[in-house]
Amino acid sequence: MSETIRWMIKVSKETDLSIRTFLGSQGMEKGGMSKFVEEAVQLSLLSRITGALKERNQGQPEGALEALIENETRAVRATPNPIGRHQCPFCNLPPLRIVAENELAVVVKDGFPVSPGHMLIIPRRHVASFFEITKAERASMLRLLDEAKASLDTEFGSDAYNIGINDGSAAGQTVAHLHIHLIPRYAGDSPDPRGGVRWVLPNKAKYWP
Repeated sequence: MSETIRWMIKVSKETDLSIRTFLGSQGMEKGGMSKFVEEAVQLSLLSRITGALKERNQGQPEGALEALIENETRAVRATPNPIGRHQCPFCNLPPLRIVAENELAVVVKDGFPVSPGHMLIIPRRHVASFFEITKAERASMLRLLDEAKASLDTEFGSDAYNIGINDGSAAGQTVAHLHIHLIPRYAGDSPDPRGGVRWVLPNKAKYWP
């Protein structure tokens, strides 16, 4: 599944172009196409995702497979503007940036690390919030979090970690694609590390005398 994102982008672009061409041939103005195109792209993706899920989960009880398809279908339908994914930096990651992956998530090195080894765990699906991902996506991300931590222990000998998510613009999220920060910490890297993530609000971080 390492080609998942590229495949989804390819399908979306092909569907987008063919639908716009058809609607244009029928005399529809460009300004009125967006809703039709978005729905067509979603339907195309859902059809192919359903086929892939059936193929990968052959042998499961019929009810369990139906529940899996329904869950993933609901998640895809909840993703706004699939065409907009093409502009998302986490939907268009160069393969060389990916240091670990599984079916539903990837690990990359942070482009602006705050400490040596700073990594991001990112779902493959374009989704903004931790509270919007499926149970399968959450489990996949947490497995990769454990793997990334083990890798950093070996490579950098980290003394501790900060693990965090900026969920929403008011919380400081600047890329609207969920990502978990795994930040290695080292003895002496801060004069006083007490409080850790509490320092997102500096005037309320310190609770000790």
